[in-house]
Amino acid sequence: MKLFKSLLLGSAAGLIAVSGASAADLGVKKPAPVEYVKVCSAHGAGFFYIPGSDVCMQISGRVRAEYQAATTWTRADDASSFRAHGRINVDTRQTTAFGLLRTYVRMEQYADTGRYHGLAGAQGFTTEGSILNKAFIQFYTGTAGFFTAGRAVSFFDAYALDGPNWGRTISSDRDNVNLFAYTFTFGGGLSASISVENNLQRNVTNAGSITYAGQRMPDLVGNLRVDQAWGSAQLSGAVHQMNLMNRTPTGDYVDTAYGWAVQGGLKVNLPMIAAGDALWLQAAYSQGALDYAGVSRYTNDALFGRVRGTINNADGYIDALGNTKKASSWSVTAAFVHNFTPSIQMALFGAYGAVDYPSSSAWDYKAYNIGGRINWIPVRNFTIGTELTYNVIDPNGTGNAVAGVAAKGKYDSLNLRIRFQREF
Repeated sequence: MKLFKSLLLGSAAGLIAVSGASAADLGVKKPAPVEYVKVCSAHGAGFFYIPGSDVCMQISGRVRAEYQAATTWTRADDASSFRAHGRINVDTRQTTAFGLLRTYVRMEQYADTGRYHGLAGAQGFTTEGSILNKAFIQFYTGTAGFFTAGRAVSFFDAYALDGPNWGRTISSDRDNVNLFAYTFTFGGGLSASISVENNLQRNVTNAGSITYAGQRMPDLVGNLRVDQAWGSAQLSGAVHQMNLMNRTPTGDYVDTAYGWAVQGGLKVNLPMIAAGDALWLQAAYSQGALDYAGVSRYTNDALFGRVRGTINNADGYIDALGNTKKASSWSVTAAFVHNFTPSIQMALFGAYGAVDYPSSSAWDYKAYNIGGRINWIPVRNFTIGTELTYNVIDPNGTGNAVAGVAAKGKYDSLNLRIRFQREF
C-alpha cells in the first residue's frame, strides 16, 4: 500500500512538472494590463486622455434638420426649402512647459434644397458638400497671451460669436477666415488682439464697378475686448487694401486705395431676470470695405430667393477721372434672449443698415430685418424651435432694379424656419 501511494504521488508530481514545461515551451505569457481611457478634468467636461499620451481630447458635434417657408418673387422661386446638417468638432489640449497648446477642427456636411442652396428654382436643386469650417492652432505663451493660426472666427466679429438669430441678420459674421493672430492678455478679462486675415473673403464687387486684382496685402484687424461675469464688450477695427484691375482714362492702373471699418459690440448678461438671459448691442461703420458692416452680405443671402445677388454691391467705383470712390456702409444690431423656464426660451432681434455711394445715388439702398424665435428644450442639448423673420431691401435708385421681378419701392420677405437640433 505504501508502495502504491509513493508511485501515485510520484506520477502526479511528474505530470505537474511536464505540464509546466510544456506551457513554457508553448510561449504562453502573462497578458499585458489593459490601458483604460482616463478622464481629463483639467480642461473641462468631456475631455479624456488619448491613451499613451498626455494630450486631452474632446469630441462633440450636432445634427440639425430644418425647414423654411418664404415669400416668393417669381414662379421659379422656392417657397419651400429643406436642410440637413451634420457637424463634428475635435478639440485637443496639452499642457506644455510654455503653456497650453490647443488644436481645434470642425467639419460640416450640408444637404440643401431650395433657398438654402441659393438661387435654385422650382426644379428643387440639391447640394451636398463637406466644409472645413474651422481648423486652428492656439499656443499660449505663459500669462502674456497666445497665438492663433489657421481658420477661425475673424477677430473683427463680436455679435456673430453667439447671437441668437438663426437666419442671417445685418452684421459682420465671417466665422471662418484664414488668419494669423496674437492675443495679449492683461488680466481681469481684458485682452487685445492683432490679426492678419485673408483679404479675398472681404472683397465686394460687381461687373459694373470695380474689379479686384490679386491679393497683395492681407487685411489688418485689431480688437480690444473685455470678458467678465457681467458680459463682454469689444471694439474692433480693420484695414482693407483695394488693389484693383481698373484703369484710368490714360490707360494706367488706378492707384491702390485702402478701405477701413470700425465696430463696437456689447453683451450684457441678465441673470436678475432669468438664468441665461442676455442683451446684445452692436454698431459698425465702413468705407471701401462693405463686408465688415454686414449689409452687403445680408442682401446676398439665400433668404431673399430670386432677389439675392441682384442688388449692386461694391466697395466703390471709378469716376470719370480714374479716381477710386469708396462706398460707405453702416449697421446697427440688437438682440435679447429670455428663458421663461429651463426648457422654454425666446429671442427677439433686429438690425438696420445702409450703403451709400459718393456722388452716385442710383445704387444706394437700405436694408433691415426683425425677427423672433421660441425654443422648446425637452431634453438637455436637444432643441425644437421655430423662427419668423421679416426682411427688407429698400433701394433708392433704378440701378438696383431686380431683373425678372416687378419693380417695387421695397422688396420684403417673410421667412419661417422650423428646426430640430441635437448637440452632443
